[in-house]
Amino acid sequence: MDSWDYQVFWNEAMSQFSEELSEQEYSMWFNIEYDSSTQDTILVRVPSAFYRDQLAKSYQRSIEAKLFELSGKKLATEFVVVKPNPQAAHK
Repeated sequence: MDSWDYQVFWNEAMSQFSEELSEQEYSMWFNIEYDSSTQDTILVRVPSAFYRDQLAKSYQRSIEAKLFELSGKKLATEFVVVKPNPQAAHK
């Protein structure tokens, strides 16, 4: 298998977190997007290095535990800083 797509597990994990966390906590810390996957890692887009560091410190273990619960596979999460494109917002 050359392609590893764990987006379905990612989407379900985010759905469950939205139900388990307060609306404020979820909207503040889960403004993140699935980017891609490798065999054992999910790459996730985040808006800044600060956001990445805080998310990793506070939620990475919970996210990875939820992904394991859903997929049965030990998946790591890697947070990738992607700056918003201001040009795209004005189109």
